[in-house]
Amino acid sequence: MPVAPGSIEPAAPLPCGAEIYRPGHLAARDMALSNLVLNVSRWTDRVVVDQTGLQGKFDWDLQWIPEDVASGNASHGPSLVGSLRDQAGLALASRRRPVDVLVVERVERPDPD
Repeated sequence: MPVAPGSIEPAAPLPCGAEIYRPGHLAARDMALSNLVLNVSRWTDRVVVDQTGLQGKFDWDLQWIPEDVASGNASHGPSLVGSLRDQAGLALASRRRPVDVLVVERVERPDPD
């Protein structure tokens, strides 16, 4: 079924262990919540940390309308934060805390053998 621009696409059933991570759609079946947290971080400008304390494996299908950051156009549909809240019952809360960072100061090509 074709999807109109700016609309949310219909969800298709996923097999166990499958996942979808693309702009406007995060879905998985029988996955740890850490997979969702990692991929939410990819669509935000922040590091996302799981503080739910939930263990086990879950199914999720979050759909939102991505903002066009390059043009500055706001979306006319659910945001990622709103979808997390409304579709999954999860909240993102902004906090300041130390984060490990890897700094690469220099890169050298190896000597040929």
